[in-house]
Amino acid sequence: MQRRLGDETQTGSITIIKNYDDPLPEVGCYASLLNQVFMNLIINAIDAIDRRRKELGEGLRGKIFIKTKLVSKDAILITVEDNGTGMDYKTKAMVFDPLFTTKPVGKGAGMGLTTSYQIVVENHGGDLSCDSIPGKGTVFNINLLVKMNSMLPKSG
Repeated sequence: MQRRLGDETQTGSITIIKNYDDPLPEVGCYASLLNQVFMNLIINAIDAIDRRRKELGEGLRGKIFIKTKLVSKDAILITVEDNGTGMDYKTKAMVFDPLFTTKPVGKGAGMGLTTSYQIVVENHGGDLSCDSIPGKGTVFNINLLVKMNSMLPKSG
């Protein structure tokens, strides 16, 4: 993934801008599963930026914003936003459907966002939503409940 982001000196690099609320409470979770969600969202953001770059030319400065926020004593919000192609209403309505993909044949199975949705909703009791404006970008919001150690495996 780092290769696809490039570095600040490269034309066509993608900048990741982080804005983390501090301090955030400890969240009981399955870290490896949530890491898979974050990777899926970031890879989709990179793909959307690459598609928009092809439409507009190499001058686009790709940006991915990752934000965390304590929204209540019991919940946090994690946002992954990009300035890629965005999605029309029809695409946005199907984005979490199994086997749906916007990628060309052979470039993706269409399971990344479906799997991400299942991880957030079914495994963590949270919510994953999407907002998008064609030609402007996409925002994915992950809402998670703060469950202090309640989901972590019990040690023997």
